[in-house]
Order: sequence, then structure tokens, then C-alpha cells
Amino acid sequence: MTGEYFGGTIDSNGGMLGTSQMDGLLDFGFNDAAKDFTDGKVNSVDSYLQERELKIDNTKMMAQFLSSHDEDGFLSNYVDGDKGKLKIAAALQITAKGQPVIYYGEELGTSGKNAGA
Repeated sequence: MTGEYFGGTIDSNGGMLGTSQMDGLLDFGFNDAAKDFTDGKVNSVDSYLQERELKIDNTKMMAQFLSSHDEDGFLSNYVDGDKGKLKIAAALQITAKGQPVIYYGEELGTSGKNAGA
């Protein structure tokens, strides 16, 4: 079961992971890494992903997302409307270890303040 611990990351999960409370959590740190990736900061993103992947297993899964109803849209808030960068971030999202979660409308480029809320 994948749940939400607002602001949660693999290192800050409120004790939800590895305790049978949740199998996975939304990864609120992933969109920052995706933004760095679109800016060409490949080495720092590689380090982040390697560290994250070492900690993920079947009792500690992370679900990477770019946008949600709780946050402003990735397209407008992180990459200033650049749909090319959104596609690059989405490629990272679906290929990184974990569970990619695509917020409704994101695949169409919907973005803005709390997009879709």
C-alpha cells in the first residue's frame, strides 16, 4: 500500500516505512531532483538516486511524482513552462527505481497553483 506522509522522503518518513504501516510513500524530494536533472546537474542527481536506491526495498518503496494537488505544478513552478524540460523530468520519473505516480492532467501539461485541486 502506498500512502502519503506530507513532505516525506526515504530518509524522513515519519516511521511509516519498514514498520508494516505502509509499503511505500510518496517521495516529496523527487521533484527537486527532477528539477536539478532538467538543469543538467547530472552528478548530483546520480548521487541522490544511488543513495535512494540503496534504501528502497519491498518494505520501503518510494513513489516518485512531479506534481500533486498539495503543491504547485511542476511545469509552472519548477521549469517555467518549458514542456521539453517537463518531458525530461518525466523520463527520469518513469525510469527511476520506485513507483512512478502521474498526477491527473500532468501528462497533458496541466500546471499552475495547486493544479487540479
